Amino acid sequence: MKEIVQDVLVEDGYQGVTVGAIRTDDGIVMIDTPITTKEIQSWQTTCMRAGGNPRRLLILLDDHPDRTAGAVNQRCPIIVQEKTAQILRSRPSATKMQGMETGALWERVPEITTIEWPKPEITFSESLNVNWGNDPILIESHPGPTAGSSWVFLPKQKVVFVGDSVTPDVPPFLSSAEIEPWLESLDILRGAKYKDYMIIGGRSALVTKDDLKAVQRFLKKALRAFERLSNQDADLVKVQKTALSYLDDFKARNKAEKDLFRARLSYGFSKYYINNYAKKK
Repeated sequence: MKEIVQDVLVEDGYQGVTVGAIRTDDGIVMIDTPITTKEIQSWQTTCMRAGGNPRRLLILLDDHPDRTAGAVNQRCPIIVQEKTAQILRSRPSATKMQGMETGALWERVPEITTIEWPKPEITFSESLNVNWGNDPILIESHPGPTAGSSWVFLPKQKVVFVGDSVTPDVPPFLSSAEIEPWLESLDILRGAKYKDYMIIGGRSALVTKDDLKAVQRFLKKALRAFERLSNQDADLVKVQKTALSYLDDFKARNKAEKDLFRARLSYGFSKYYINNYAKKK
């Protein structure tokens, strides 16, 4: 756990996603959650030891299983963008997840066989202010990795949590993506408004300007590839072959990670193509 600025905590050592917590006089505002019971308990203990009021809120930055699978175990009110809430509420109350190969990290955790999906109590469309403590906490809708993706801003501390909008050194998740709004959001992050901000990614700690540029380059290449594939009326075999041609863009540390990247690219390209091109024919 690192206190990156006063009252803002970040932990990037858990499986799944990087999690954050904001300490206020009214309680702890948690951003995303670990996926395993052991790590959830560890994070809860860390947050309690951070001091202050024991009340908790949980903000989920999108509906991805890596950040939602453990949410019900936090046992506190949950805040999400309304499109994320719709997706979560449409899922069965509990889902058996064996045999999935989407390139998500939870699939590599043997103890996760069934996921109980959270039912968020608080939703918003464009933005929401959390009025805990003296300093503003703002949540904004920023479609990209999903239609219901959001960011959390701390204007006083100049920190922004951007979830899967930026995934340094690993393939972005494309299966539920909206690429054009995603590129627009990255332009915003690269703009003057966030010049002095610390940007915290959902799969890493600090995000650099080079990381932003790298994700933009990849998304633009992917978008051009989808247009070519659509013009060729490509089948899914060709789509997956194209996806795997980008595997060397990401430097896996070992064979297991390379297999994860391969699954993520193949599944993501296939789902994006089906959702945005194949259905329109």
